[in-house]
Amino acid sequence: MNDTTQLNDQKDLPYFKCITHFWKHSGSYLLPLFGFKKPSKAAETASLYALFGGDEASDLLAKQLEKTNQVLSSNECTQPASELIQPFVEMGETLDVDFLSVVKPIAVGAAISATIIILSTLFVGLNFAFVFALPFLVPTLALTATCYYHSKLLTIVSKKLVAHDLAVDNNLKLDRSLSTPLFQWLKDHMDGFDRGRHNNLLGDVHVPIQRDTNIGLNYLAFDYICVHRRYKDSQGRYRYQSDRYTGLLLSCRGLQKTTITPDDKVRSSLTRLSTVDDEFNQRFNAFSASPLDVEALLTTITFQHFMDLDKALKDLNILVTDEYLCLLFQSPMLDVGTTTSTLKQPNELLNDLIQHNSSKAFDQVFKFINTLVEQKRIKPTYEIDTLIAALEQQKKTNDKETTS
Repeated sequence: MNDTTQLNDQKDLPYFKCITHFWKHSGSYLLPLFGFKKPSKAAETASLYALFGGDEASDLLAKQLEKTNQVLSSNECTQPASELIQPFVEMGETLDVDFLSVVKPIAVGAAISATIIILSTLFVGLNFAFVFALPFLVPTLALTATCYYHSKLLTIVSKKLVAHDLAVDNNLKLDRSLSTPLFQWLKDHMDGFDRGRHNNLLGDVHVPIQRDTNIGLNYLAFDYICVHRRYKDSQGRYRYQSDRYTGLLLSCRGLQKTTITPDDKVRSSLTRLSTVDDEFNQRFNAFSASPLDVEALLTTITFQHFMDLDKALKDLNILVTDEYLCLLFQSPMLDVGTTTSTLKQPNELLNDLIQHNSSKAFDQVFKFINTLVEQKRIKPTYEIDTLIAALEQQKKTNDKETTS
């Protein structure tokens, strides 16, 4: 019997044969719990849930959730969310993972492990007691962890689908590989990316799926995380005090290097300036080589748009170089809060995505950018393509240096 047959032929095994099967193919069952890939092609269908008698429909749902989660986490995923939801729609109107079918093996495993620990403690001591219980304790804990993971995965994948739908609708795709080179570029060319005292880093990075030739607005979006301090809680676990910003980087011409920020932690080598508006001066710190640069950005018309955008998006920063404009704010760009449906009702989620496929943050940001374009404050360019190519090349160089 080959490995594929052994791994797939898991149904209706007696409990002790399930334990033997588990340890014979332990890598196939344990590695995914720690974020590693399964060791072989034959092991991809291995299911700890099915091994211990889990409901077949729930097992299929769990496997589809894992598959969809992997697709959404890849850098090349540009499929519409409707296509990714379709397999769930075909499974039924209401979906959930049934864990009652594996309660018995969990209870049996816990009882056997407890019995072994108690008896072994009496004869050989507590240290060896856990060693003797491991053959039953490990698969029991692994099965419990798998159940917990799948119960959370339904919500996790639902949120990822909503965020992915918003990204694709706005001509963006995920590319986490650019987070390190992009962060270095931002630090080298703009102010305000060192405000975290403990650490500064980028999270998700979204790049254009294709060049937008209609309005010429080509951009990339990213998450900037500044960690202010690390501390231990009452239980000795490390906690972090941090702020998370959404950034949108647009290639354009027409402005000189300028920094406008409400954050007093931001430092700049440019000259600090004041405007004629007291409300603006109290709210923001403005840095530029010349007052004319700030006045060129904030005209009478664009000024009120800027103040309204700050109130709507929270802590708006404008960071400018000769060829790029960056808007940084604390509201999430791909806000999933407006959609409450999940994959538990896949048809409802699909309808929600069709009806609510716009991001409030995107709409407000581009309203402001379009005002700048209409007022001839900026002229969009396609330099973002050149920047992305340079970042990809920098990543390759960094990877070679790491492996050499």
